[in-house]
Amino acid sequence: MPASKRLRIASLVLTILAAAAAAAGQTRRAVLVGIDKYTLPASSSDVSRSTGRPRDAWTDLEGSVNDVEAVRQVLVSRFGFKDADIHVLENDAATSDRIVGEIRRWLLDAAAPGDVSFFFYAGHGSQVRNSKSSELDKLDETIVPIDATTGHPDLRDKQLGQHFNDILDKDVQLTVAFDSCHSGGISRGALRAIRVRGVAPDMRDVADPAAPPALESRGALVLTATQSHQNAFETIDDDHVPHGVFTWALLKTLRTLPANASVERVFLSVRGLMQSVNGDQQPDLGASPARRQAALFGAAAADQRRGSVIAVQSVDADGTVYLQGGLAAGIRQNTELRPVDRSVGTTLRVVQEDGVSLSRAVATSGHATALQPGMLLEVTRWAAPHGPTLRVWLGGLKLDLQLGAGSANDAIEVLPSPAGADYMLVSRRRGTIEEYAWERPLPGDPRRAVPMPIRTDWVGLNPASPAPAARQLEHLALRLGIVRSWLQLESPADNGTFPFHLALMNSASGQLWSEGPTREGEQYALVMAPEGDHAQPLFTRRYVYVFALDSAGGSTLLYPSAAAGGGGKNFLPPRTADGNAPKGPMTLGSVGFTIQAPFGIDTFVMLTTRTPLPDPGVLEGAAALTRALQPAGADPLARLLAQVGAGTRSGPPPPTQLEWSIERLTIESVPATAH
Repeated sequence: MPASKRLRIASLVLTILAAAAAAAGQTRRAVLVGIDKYTLPASSSDVSRSTGRPRDAWTDLEGSVNDVEAVRQVLVSRFGFKDADIHVLENDAATSDRIVGEIRRWLLDAAAPGDVSFFFYAGHGSQVRNSKSSELDKLDETIVPIDATTGHPDLRDKQLGQHFNDILDKDVQLTVAFDSCHSGGISRGALRAIRVRGVAPDMRDVADPAAPPALESRGALVLTATQSHQNAFETIDDDHVPHGVFTWALLKTLRTLPANASVERVFLSVRGLMQSVNGDQQPDLGASPARRQAALFGAAAADQRRGSVIAVQSVDADGTVYLQGGLAAGIRQNTELRPVDRSVGTTLRVVQEDGVSLSRAVATSGHATALQPGMLLEVTRWAAPHGPTLRVWLGGLKLDLQLGAGSANDAIEVLPSPAGADYMLVSRRRGTIEEYAWERPLPGDPRRAVPMPIRTDWVGLNPASPAPAARQLEHLALRLGIVRSWLQLESPADNGTFPFHLALMNSASGQLWSEGPTREGEQYALVMAPEGDHAQPLFTRRYVYVFALDSAGGSTLLYPSAAAGGGGKNFLPPRTADGNAPKGPMTLGSVGFTIQAPFGIDTFVMLTTRTPLPDPGVLEGAAALTRALQPAGADPLARLLAQVGAGTRSGPPPPTQLEWSIERLTIESVPATAH
């Protein structure tokens, strides 16, 4: 693919200047653009002529403005951006001129060398005809500003590329992100109510031969939400808030990984999460080896090792404390906080979430009156999301399934339409037998390996005795819920004190493997590798557990072995004589494994925790209902993990300690003859 094509405005593009600057004294600025409402003006009589597109090309989105608000909160709570340094354009405000004006005035003119400038766009993407383009398809990728509905031209990749190159010329650390796509529309068929962020191409010829330098050719990092031929979709998160699939995965990753985690680690996490939702949307990473190991926004500020930080908005006379942080920042009911200024002895517990950006808390010690607007708070105990383990749509099929609210399996949510469903119930007739199965509403290419099955086994129904088939379908739904829960389980914001990640090591070559296919017959060992160039003395030790997850719902504990038990040997890393951690990868266990059939996506999950699990057996097994940990109420983390495979929802998860994490490594295995 030509270098100029790497700036694909048709999908999300994340660009970071390669030159590093000291965090001290740098200012971090952002312009965030989100457009959901593309409704055409009632007075538009000849839409095709004025916009270059048919009237039915224009359809509203649902998650773009939510993306902007959630990104804003993560920038403030995790990456040291100040609210005053973030400019937001939404819906009617997001005209072409205002978008370009904000880029140049705020991200270019206001910036000094070494500063950070971040541009984020969520909305429709498209293409425009360019007869003088050097690209074979003669189409430029675009983003679609709000005034495109009245005939104003889209903003093309070449135009935006010139503005971004001007910023790079100033030696500013630049990040540019687009969650959009370049083709398609809104798929609203009966079985595919999934919103796609794209409108039909504008075939009015711009005839522009200009070709600014590709950003990554100047040492930048380019991360795209899709491959060039794919669409960018929307999804619904655990809190029923619509988002772009890539933004959802990126936010989930940035809320949990250390603020200075490497781009490679961020990408692998995002890719794995996206695969669990939709195998038809694959992110792409283009960067030099050095940039893959660098942090997302360059050097992390010193206070970012602490985790999430939010501010007090106001304090009522009755002691209610309003916080400038909500679901988007990972602040949920039962989260506990304290002031960053330790001289203030007040501690808080969140009692109500007021949407994605606000929450309410009460004092659990000290006095709320000691808190002032703008005072910074840090999380001390974290509350997990309380969403369903699986969302399903029954598709109008009449079966007596015990699923959903009020049933014994209320952890499975039954939706009124396919919008937002993980699976739908489908049927077929084979001879005289009616068969049923769970299938993904957007199955994608059946040849593509994904960590969740495209469809379960078929279950035959005996009309004279339908109960056994119904129970089997319930069981399959619960098994799917287990897989989805482990693939998407969120952990607290990592403060960076456990700088190690999971990888495979090829037994023959010694090469570390974290992406790309493994082949039949190859042998691998599980290893825990140091993260980048983190200072070795700056780490804490944790209990480490690793298990393999298959798409049918089964899991196998790989480390420590169930037979041998932990015995404290999984309290890692071991300290060397000088008090440091080992410099290289640490092999987990003594037994490797060989790649063999069945082939597909293997998901390796590493769970780390400051306290040992009372029963690691919860990580193992293929049953839909996992056995409870003993003692169930002794440790909040143990209780949370016990709920992962449970069929019932027993109230909001308890707040847990901060020092635990979950990391997933998704690796495709292929036959030896595969190309």
